Amino acid sequence: MINQNFLILLTILFISKGYSQNIINGDFEINNATDCHWNLTDSTYNSLMSNSWSFGNNTESGIDIRKSVCGMLSSPSNIWFVSLSNNYTDSLQYDALSLELDTNLITGNTYQISYFEYARFGGHNFNISIEIGLSTDSLSFGELIHSSLPNIHVWTHRTFNFIAPNNGKYVTVHNESLDTVGAWNSVDAFQIISLTVNNDISKNQIFSIYPNPFEKELNVALINNEVSEIILYDIASRKIMQRQFTNSDSFSTEQLAKGMYLYEIRDRNGLYTKGKVVKD
Repeated sequence: MINQNFLILLTILFISKGYSQNIINGDFEINNATDCHWNLTDSTYNSLMSNSWSFGNNTESGIDIRKSVCGMLSSPSNIWFVSLSNNYTDSLQYDALSLELDTNLITGNTYQISYFEYARFGGHNFNISIEIGLSTDSLSFGELIHSSLPNIHVWTHRTFNFIAPNNGKYVTVHNESLDTVGAWNSVDAFQIISLTVNNDISKNQIFSIYPNPFEKELNVALINNEVSEIILYDIASRKIMQRQFTNSDSFSTEQLAKGMYLYEIRDRNGLYTKGKVVKD
């Protein structure tokens, strides 16, 4: 039986586009790092990290590629994450990075981005905001689409909607431009979906998987009135679960460990869509 919450979801979905775009290495797991890497130059970061580029001017304390064995904190999704700092001597120095999308966004369309953020006290014992942009160039910030102030010493999951100001292919990140000594933020697990209606996509092609992040239960909906299936994998691509459903399904996730999971949704024509979900 389809419950009331699902009917509300369908109402939302019928005005939303069902296909998602991907930030290719939004969780920073695709890299050549063998250990923790601190204060990297732009060129060194770019040689280690796939589909992501550093373009800051922080020569004193460059961008970090980190994991739990580095101390202080662990990734909220899997193994690796990235930290960015600000310094001020004669002028502001800051770290900045870009993350590549698999396709360009469309100017004027509405999208949603989710990610994790973490703040650590800097030299002046206050935290600074993270700013996120959209750019057509991997080595420039582009146009601001979001700003938020991370919580101190705790990973926080953020989700925001924005209207694409350009047809950018790069989500960019840097810290707010303040004269701050030693302040830094960490980020991880960037994901993006499209929310704009696409008249070329019929109603029977609309899908959703929610909530994301999830805790005790995960729901999937595919409006095609046919038998479909969902397959869930861990981050190492090991199959965790496979089950069939028609229209919608809900399944318990209490047995799953916290972290990131990959999913595939298949209909009678084969692979329909795939993506990532996170358990808090």
